[in-house]
Amino acid sequence: MTAGSGVFAGTVNNPHNLLQWLRFGLPVEKGVCEDAQYLELASESGDKIDAEFSTITRWHDGSVKWVLVDLVGEMSGAVFLQQTGGSGQGRARQHPASSIEGDFAGEKCRFSLGNDIKAELLISVEGAERRLKLAQNQVERRRLSADYRWVFEVEGIRDLEVSLRVTDVPATGHIELKPRVHNRRASLHPNGCWDLGDPNSLYIDSFSVKVTNPRASDTRLELRDLASHPAFERSYPEGVLVQYGSGGKHWDSPVHVDKNSQSTVPERGFKLFDNEGGHLAQGLRASPLVRFDNPSARRYLIPGHFWENFPSSLEVKARETSWRLFPRETELQPGEAKTWQCDIGFTVPCASFTYDPDYIDHTGVILGRRVVATSELTDLLDNNLSGPGSFKEKREVCDEYGWRNFGELYADHEALNSSDEEIFVSHYNNQYDPILGFSLRYLATGDQRWHQLACDLAQHVVDIDIYKTDQDKAEYNNGLFWHTDHYLPALTATHRTYSKDHQYAYEGHQGGGGPGGQHCYPSGLALRYLLSGDDTFKYAAIGLSQWVRCFYNGSPTVLGRLHRLLTVDLKAGQMTNVGYMEEGYKYPLDRGTGNYLSALIDAFLIEGDGGLLDEMHRIIIETLSPDDDLAARDLANVEEHWFYIVFLQSLARYLLLKEQLEQPDHHYAYARHSFLHYAEWVLKYEETYLSNPDALEFPTDTWAAQDLRKANVLYYGAYFNPARAEAFRRRADLFWDYCVKTLGESPEAHTTRIQAIVAQNLGVREWCLERDSSPYPLMPLEQVRVSKSGIRQRFLRDLRKILRDFSITNEIEWLKGRVSGR
Repeated sequence: MTAGSGVFAGTVNNPHNLLQWLRFGLPVEKGVCEDAQYLELASESGDKIDAEFSTITRWHDGSVKWVLVDLVGEMSGAVFLQQTGGSGQGRARQHPASSIEGDFAGEKCRFSLGNDIKAELLISVEGAERRLKLAQNQVERRRLSADYRWVFEVEGIRDLEVSLRVTDVPATGHIELKPRVHNRRASLHPNGCWDLGDPNSLYIDSFSVKVTNPRASDTRLELRDLASHPAFERSYPEGVLVQYGSGGKHWDSPVHVDKNSQSTVPERGFKLFDNEGGHLAQGLRASPLVRFDNPSARRYLIPGHFWENFPSSLEVKARETSWRLFPRETELQPGEAKTWQCDIGFTVPCASFTYDPDYIDHTGVILGRRVVATSELTDLLDNNLSGPGSFKEKREVCDEYGWRNFGELYADHEALNSSDEEIFVSHYNNQYDPILGFSLRYLATGDQRWHQLACDLAQHVVDIDIYKTDQDKAEYNNGLFWHTDHYLPALTATHRTYSKDHQYAYEGHQGGGGPGGQHCYPSGLALRYLLSGDDTFKYAAIGLSQWVRCFYNGSPTVLGRLHRLLTVDLKAGQMTNVGYMEEGYKYPLDRGTGNYLSALIDAFLIEGDGGLLDEMHRIIIETLSPDDDLAARDLANVEEHWFYIVFLQSLARYLLLKEQLEQPDHHYAYARHSFLHYAEWVLKYEETYLSNPDALEFPTDTWAAQDLRKANVLYYGAYFNPARAEAFRRRADLFWDYCVKTLGESPEAHTTRIQAIVAQNLGVREWCLERDSSPYPLMPLEQVRVSKSGIRQRFLRDLRKILRDFSITNEIEWLKGRVSGR
């Protein structure tokens, strides 16, 4: 790409050619541009597009890798990325500056949004309206937009946090509001159970956003319901709209229960009342917007996912509206949050950006896989976007709606053996990272349905599935909750895996638990950050990497490290809370350690912290070796040790990262020798899992999907070992063909777990087949062998590091977490 010579990057879809604002992340090929201000977008005719660029991440040579694009315009069509060759964005068209301000004097929490429009946050807890006290605020201004964030403490309520994010785009008149509530307390989780009714839950009477527009000469509630028969669109000058339930066939599903297992949904759909309480209308799924007619212009207020996030209420009066996000008493669990979105503007947002998948592949930003990949397995996924068994239809089966559930995936594979007469509630909690899989399918196809699934799920995971507290055990804080326990209904555990009412299923064995390292999937969140610029996803991904570090190493305290020594390090040959420990190694050879390694790769890709590379190397040498006796590691024991394949996938990803960084050093060579040593075992001894069903506790077709991992390890084996490439590819093809045939004939192929595994593992085959081999020669093994530290050496090394930042407060907090009964 040179000055004036653009490359096709994607397409703006603006069906009505209205003035719109778009924000999206865009990758840039390595070495192309050192300063984002010298980038610009052009239409197919060569006209410059009004866009602004800011750097998100950089390549190792300092050039721009990902940029955040703000774009305003009425255009629709192809978009080309090019360099200006001049003074950059300084020549760009200028727009009015953002002038949003907060007013927190007295008892109110108001925001001036311009043109006399004001917003106000209101919250009532424990029977009283509470003052919001400003704790922190920040603003980032750009030429086309400004991003604001205010964080508030709730007076009299410990650890309840309210925040508001506002994005203002003066050039289009668009304003995006994102209010949020967050209970920062820790759960008591007695006996490892996480039911509703925890003593540290907070009960919010109401939480609202009120918007006033004193210049409006007319105010209308525009109400649409496409689910009712017949569908209708109506306009009202005032009213109170209440969405009680989802409006779906299973609106009274047991997914909607309170701490006493009683239904929280009194009615199926919505009702509209006048401001005196008189009945005006009713229906199933309300999609409202509020229209303010000003003397000079018309403005709209659009509550996002109004019916999906029930219960919700919208009150409209002359020149004002109140969106009650929590319209009645609501339990917010410890470590739980909820985010909503509301748009205000001259038009209803309708534009979107679609990436060119060939451009994504050309930049090389996706490690070790092609986005452009067409096969029977991509068809298997894309065909599941609509019709029976689709993700949309799965939501309807158990009514995965309501503020706590919307965006979640229904774990329908868990319900295969349940009675047809009952609704079996089971939540999936992002196992095998469907956020990543859906995002990659979106990049490959441009289908907005994949994009919406990924966005909805990512926001749900960040708000609900991640345990957002710093007040619990280090191995739980900010961790990802497991899916609902296998073959058990969620009951009152919501999205937190284990219920006190599950005890009947354990037959005297210990049940319960908490977030675990074998369920850690930040890659999709990291990609959502790069595609959107929303740092909520960035901090969630980094938070998961920090949590999984604590899970496998213990708290960075003296007491925490001593606890790890006694409960893990000295338990060689035994199962521990982090996995099965083998003599001579610090970490178990399983998917949890693979998740730890992969999480650090994700953190590096969005942070660029070079210290993470050293940590990755330590994980590798403390998990496996190119000199391992593989028979002694019992890899053929499928139920106990199949997870080693997942670690090999993460190890391949590490190798590809080192190649991307152009670092074929000793660390790289050690990891490559280790990978190939284990890949040879896969080549010689691994068979399809279902070829020996007696070795499996539950021989479902999920195992056929897991065989894709073996195919990918073997394809990478061909890439990293050109001398054995033909043998690796031939064996990889056998696994691939088996997966295609078996899943193509499977009645379970539509289930969530199989779909997630397939989506997570596509694109590797195509990436490897278009390359002969790694460009880097491999150092001799003799030059890269390392002498590993023993238990005593590791403990003393870690202790010295901890003592450099010793804090008696941290030691006390660790102790509190252990003696509190948790």
